[in-house]
Amino acid sequence: MDRHLSVEPRAPEGPPALEEAKRRLLELHAGQLELEIRVRALRRRLDEARRRARTYRAALASLSREWIAVLDEDLRIVAGGGDVTLAGLDLSKRVGFGLAGLVDGERLRMLEACARRALDGETLRIEMRIRGADVELRFRPVPLAAGRARMALVAAHDVGEHRRRERSLDESRQFLQDVVDVSGEGCLEVDVPSGTARVCRSWNLLTGRPEHLDTMSLAEWAERVHPQDRPGVEPRRRALLDGSADSLDVTCRMRRDDGTYRWLRIRARVVGWDGEGRPLRAVGSAFECIAPPGAGRRAPTTTRKRRAPGP
Repeated sequence: MDRHLSVEPRAPEGPPALEEAKRRLLELHAGQLELEIRVRALRRRLDEARRRARTYRAALASLSREWIAVLDEDLRIVAGGGDVTLAGLDLSKRVGFGLAGLVDGERLRMLEACARRALDGETLRIEMRIRGADVELRFRPVPLAAGRARMALVAAHDVGEHRRRERSLDESRQFLQDVVDVSGEGCLEVDVPSGTARVCRSWNLLTGRPEHLDTMSLAEWAERVHPQDRPGVEPRRRALLDGSADSLDVTCRMRRDDGTYRWLRIRARVVGWDGEGRPLRAVGSAFECIAPPGAGRRAPTTTRKRRAPGP
């Protein structure tokens, strides 16, 4: 009996199968193009984010006027950056180098000692002169998972510039105080919620108070007003403090510490309010003036004699 191997003939692929393959190939190609477009967009966004980060870092460095360095256990700079105008140092170009290029001699040994103390977990601050600039250095450890600090962070800023600004501010304050002293006007700044006022030296001279005092309570201010002038001054003063009025302009007699009275013209204005419109801060001035016409005269008083009881 003959055995025959029968194989069914495979149907040839017709045009519909070829069209389906082409369609799937086009879909894959379109998907690849879409993916490339998305990757390019992500790269552009990443480049933009990096550019912004560099801009922000540069702006932050220019505002903070600091440079920052990260040191490893061998006291090499592993990362650095910041204000390149500070002591003329660009730490981004000193990555991989030690501290010898910053300072030398005794200052280098001091800097290395502080860095090692920071690696041991200590936070400290020192001042040092680096390349002609007075610099404050702050050391702090950077703890890792092992618990012991493996890196140290060093931040520095120019304290010389800060001190120059402080001296300029002190000179401006002294100039203003000299102008106030020459003008003879006393100045005060009122903290309304606390009921206290900060006064200048000229105010103390006008009221006969010790020159070293720099504060005065509003209760003391009101108590120094001459009793005959209080009815005209006190309502205006209260109106200024409770927000009914924005300014005050009165002429009254103020008692000095020696018991004598001096005519003063006092002007004040509210310059700060809270969220509900209540006054928080007021500033004012006072200067000596002559007595206004008719001031100081007592109102005529009459006394009624008691009638003797009749018979």
